[in-house]
Amino acid sequence: MDYRRNKNTVYIRMDKGEEIITTLKRICKKEQIISATFFGIGCCSKATIFSRFPDTMEDKPHSRKDCLEMEHIAGSISVEDDGNITDHIHAVFTYIDMNRNQHVFAGHLISAEILYTAEITLLIAEESIHRMTDPITGIRVIKLSENGNMSI
Repeated sequence: MDYRRNKNTVYIRMDKGEEIITTLKRICKKEQIISATFFGIGCCSKATIFSRFPDTMEDKPHSRKDCLEMEHIAGSISVEDDGNITDHIHAVFTYIDMNRNQHVFAGHLISAEILYTAEITLLIAEESIHRMTDPITGIRVIKLSENGNMSI
């Protein structure tokens, strides 16, 4: 892994065998980044994502080991109430099956290991962004106002 920080932007190159979320959190800790958004591309050897089913609110993980082109990864880094940083990441992968048909594998990213490389750009927020539990859906969302519900 290699990275370079230029004011509020961090350019990251991840290398074979590195796990994306672990590497991002390590950089954030070293650079004292507690809130950011990021995006990137790359290629992974394995990935685990999950889909949430709204009728049961159950998270169903899916894993795949293959040459997974990471067509897009995007997410945020924010702060939990206990001060720890947390992530919310989505990724879109494509892969080719034995019949040379292309498939899409996408969802909330749990983990992904780099096969060749990944290029990620991290944009540091100027203020800390916290998370809260949405009272209607029960999911963790970013808290942007003091009470978490500013009307327009």
